[in-house]
Amino acid sequence: MKVLITGALGYIGGQLVEQLRQRSDCQLRLLVRRDPLELQAWVSGLEVWQGDLTQPQTLRGIGDGIDRVIHLAALDAPSCQRDPVAALRVNVEGTLNLWAAVGSAPAQLIYLSTFHVYGANGRDRVTEETPLAPIHPYGSTHGMAELYTTMYARQRQQGATILRLSNSYGPPLTPDVNCWTIVINDLCRQAIAQQRLVLRSSGLQVRDFIALRDVVAAIEQVMRQPAPEIQTLNLGGLKTYSILEVAQAVQGIYQTDYGRHLPLERPQPLPQETPGSLDFRCDRLQAWGWRPHISLTDNIRQTLRFCQQHFSPRQES
Repeated sequence: MKVLITGALGYIGGQLVEQLRQRSDCQLRLLVRRDPLELQAWVSGLEVWQGDLTQPQTLRGIGDGIDRVIHLAALDAPSCQRDPVAALRVNVEGTLNLWAAVGSAPAQLIYLSTFHVYGANGRDRVTEETPLAPIHPYGSTHGMAELYTTMYARQRQQGATILRLSNSYGPPLTPDVNCWTIVINDLCRQAIAQQRLVLRSSGLQVRDFIALRDVVAAIEQVMRQPAPEIQTLNLGGLKTYSILEVAQAVQGIYQTDYGRHLPLERPQPLPQETPGSLDFRCDRLQAWGWRPHISLTDNIRQTLRFCQQHFSPRQES
């Protein structure tokens, strides 16, 4: 199986490449913007294609001989908020350019979308049938990219799988990966670098969290399935926590492992503020036998160790 991966140097892409390169039945082609000569050590033995999703001329021929496409490249939520026009250009136009370039040869298109497409409806029970109601450029542009993905798949009679990811977290492949605005990663880095935890909100918001390695395992599971027609799957950790609860978990694990109590600062809840409710259903993916295996405690502990290795004041001095 020959697999094209976009966003191969990103948070999820880096770990996915590390996993798939160990499989003898996978040949990987990586789309990267950086000069491959800068990546010689990491990409040894892999096929690297230098290109840019926003420049269609750099993508010509990229789908030749490809069986599966895993499209991970996208602007993150803070960048989308700062520049919604750039979000349209990368997340929507870039997706259009990619699907136009790969043509009809791949049997399956896999697009990594986001829970944030549900937006205002992302509370209580959320299934794949919940109406989309994005309230942020990040969710809006992913919703549009979903539509174009399924449109191309219908036109060409290809399989297409949309994965709506909740909140992934955990250590990246390298410390320079853009993943430190993710709430649990941010809290772990704060714990090591600042020896305190600061929340920007009351922390009553409830989220579904999933370990990064469980995300990679789910993508692998999707790849192993016979190419479907078109399907949408929620992808989450099957457990919800408030932001305050995960901050307290970081606080407790840090005290156990490092022998020091971390002060935790947060704004007090507003009088009308109440804890949220979320039941993010992943029944379709579970029907294939997929389950998350990495616990919140274990993954926080691994993330703290990664941060200790790369971000402790002693490391940075």
